[in-house]
Amino acid sequence: KADGEIRLAYSMIKSRNVPDELKIKIKIREKESGLIIKEFIVSDVDIVNPSFVLLKVSGHLLWNAWERGIANLYVAKTELFAQEKIFDSREIVFGFRDIEIIRNREETTFVINGEKIFLRGTCYMPDIYISKVSRNQYKRDIQNAKMLGFNAIRVHVHTAKNYFYELCDEYGMMVIQDSDFNWVHDISDDFAKRSTNIFSQVILHLQSHPSIIGWICMNEPDFVKNRVSVDSIVGRTLWETACTYDPQRPAILASYLV
Repeated sequence: KADGEIRLAYSMIKSRNVPDELKIKIKIREKESGLIIKEFIVSDVDIVNPSFVLLKVSGHLLWNAWERGIANLYVAKTELFAQEKIFDSREIVFGFRDIEIIRNREETTFVINGEKIFLRGTCYMPDIYISKVSRNQYKRDIQNAKMLGFNAIRVHVHTAKNYFYELCDEYGMMVIQDSDFNWVHDISDDFAKRSTNIFSQVILHLQSHPSIIGWICMNEPDFVKNRVSVDSIVGRTLWETACTYDPQRPAILASYLV
């Protein structure tokens, strides 16, 4: 068991009949047993700007890659309330684990829960049309990858359906997640703003999944003439976005760079 923290990010659109003095109740339970391990009340909720709170927890079990142990998962139930009236509620499945990266010219090594792990992975593009992919297909592919000895999957230049990440959480399969920005694209300030908005939404949508161990901001820039440079404003803002929106995970500027 370990000590750690939960980073709860939130944003809201306030309707007219919701009071200004809102609170958030968070109840943490084990996914498998249903045992409640912690409850929190967050006051002073920012109803105007996207924000986050850090919540300290202890005595929890760590999520691990399948070859290192059990992929322990938890459920956070959040309720937005005022004066005993609940205005909204959500449940999110998540896990506790530490992830770091050692990345230099001699070494690229991930460290999970304080121990180095050798990634045996593959790039993954399940179909030319992602809309066609079913939960059963994702499950089959992840099970086959595990059977073949893979412990990591790089989601290559797309965002998978939610099923994929949920299954990777359950099976203890590590994931490195690409952005959608591949090879050639605009390098203007306007495109940088648009790309930052898209990438930030991807990070916010996926960051509760413990299976995701890192972000790749760009795929293979600079490889041939006329491809976008990693030194452009697009490259810099994508990397800064990943570091700002998810400071607890490694962010790699480009797929081939130190």
